[in-house]
Amino acid sequence: MPFHLSLAGREAAGLKRSLPLIDKVAGRLLWSAGQSYLNFAGNDYLGLSQAPELREAADRAALEFGAGAVASPLVVGHQAVHRALEAELCDWLGLEAVLLFSSGFSANQAVIKALLGKEHLLWQDRLNHASLQEAGLLSPARLLRFAHNDMAALEARLKPSAGLIVSEGVFSMDGDLGDWPGLSRLAGQSGNWLMIDDAHGLGVLGREGRGTLDELGVAPEQVQIFMGTFGKALGVGGAFVGGSRELVDYLLNFGRGYVYSTHLPPPQAAA
Repeated sequence: MPFHLSLAGREAAGLKRSLPLIDKVAGRLLWSAGQSYLNFAGNDYLGLSQAPELREAADRAALEFGAGAVASPLVVGHQAVHRALEAELCDWLGLEAVLLFSSGFSANQAVIKALLGKEHLLWQDRLNHASLQEAGLLSPARLLRFAHNDMAALEARLKPSAGLIVSEGVFSMDGDLGDWPGLSRLAGQSGNWLMIDDAHGLGVLGREGRGTLDELGVAPEQVQIFMGTFGKALGVGGAFVGGSRELVDYLLNFGRGYVYSTHLPPPQAAA
């Protein structure tokens, strides 16, 4: 097997990954080897993972529903606590319907793999998250990357009604915002669908934390697919995909990452 050669090369280049020895993370502090440190490395922007309300909600749900969902949502995994969360998300974000996922990575993979065929084109910002880029490479669609936030470059490559445009709300490594007024304009003009990954904007931007679209004044109906996560500013774990009822029904039937995965744990949904 060639894997040992790849690992040796990565180690020689100083790029080999290893797990840090962290004892505990709690809000702005973490502990390692008996020492405490200020934590600038996490996604818990608002410290909500330590909020008493969230911890109490998770505790109550664990007592009522158990620690895990124990099945796919299409078997017996989708329970009252999940339905309540979906209704709350729809009301908060102005979405017609949503599906819950165990992570943003799996949500992005499920959407792109389920929606796009070999007859489609997929346009992605070059700085999109690895989950989006990998899904594009694994999809039968033709992947076309455009220069970061360059609407002129995207417009030059667009073809009418040929597929899906995907970008992020807040780009995780640089912290800048996607040009969502420009993206929504180009998508509308070309007749292509538009998807936002707002993992890092949800909870910190817009009115009541509704995210990047609200912050930039872009109406929810201008973006056909909204992916958001609970594991960043909201302080827990999991993710969701929202849009029209037709989109959600389609993903419920053809989104393999949803159909064949154990559902989001009830304590996470409650939190």
